[in-house]
Amino acid sequence: NALMESQNKLKIRRVAEVQDEKVAQQYNFTLILITVIAFVLLLFRQLRIRKKLI
Repeated sequence: NALMESQNKLKIRRVAEVQDEKVAQQYNFTLILITVIAFVLLLFRQLRIRKKLI
């Protein structure tokens, strides 16, 4: 019975770890997406400025 309780606690802990990993992964993905959008906007701005100069 103690073994089952121990295994159950381990399972609960593992589920919590996986959930934390998912949250961290989602946060990283969001940061990457925001960075990509910022770079694309800067690129278009640079191209517009370049067209005006030429």
